[in-house]
Amino acid sequence: MEKMLAVVAALLILSFSAVGYANEAAVGACNQTGQNVGQPTLGSYTGEVVSIDQNLHSIVVKGDYGSRTFDVSKLPMKDVPGLRDIATVEYENTNGKMVASSVISVPQQVSTSMWWLHETNV
Repeated sequence: MEKMLAVVAALLILSFSAVGYANEAAVGACNQTGQNVGQPTLGSYTGEVVSIDQNLHSIVVKGDYGSRTFDVSKLPMKDVPGLRDIATVEYENTNGKMVASSVISVPQQVSTSMWWLHETNV
């Protein structure tokens, strides 16, 4: 009787481990962040444009989380903001390369401390 219980317990343990292995194989290959490999992730990043490289079609934006380099080869150069502009970059991260889908210049706030310099009827 004891041998039979030991055999049944061993079979149950093996069946549960086989189910876990089959579930992992069904999910597919995942990277360490839990997202499927090859699947692009979307995001946006806001900061100051500190570098523009027209030869490599890339811009570097420095924001709250450091500097990030974006590929802007899919965008016309007229859509790329100038240096020192504040910009929001919407990008697609595919295999570690951040490709910009749009770059939007954020209008800067006008200081009201010297309001007389900003009058249009002077």
